[in-house]
Amino acid sequence: MKHIKTRIFSFIALAGMIGGCGELGREGYYVATDSFIAPAMLSPQNDLVLEAKLKLSSLLLEKVRPNPLWRKLMLILKQVKKL
Repeated sequence: MKHIKTRIFSFIALAGMIGGCGELGREGYYVATDSFIAPAMLSPQNDLVLEAKLKLSSLLLEKVRPNPLWRKLMLILKQVKKL
């Protein structure tokens, strides 16, 4: 019975070592191929953030603003319905 517990513990330790080496290999691959993005610290007053917010607000404003072509189509549709 004593040897079974030792073998189970050894198997778990071996599996942990193999998993750790796999993680280390994967991280090494990411570092070698530059296929990761370094995190950036952006504050709300950062120029990139302000530019993105300005672009978003202008897009939302355009979405809400009625399109002249849409208005023309609605008038034509009303005229067709009257016939």
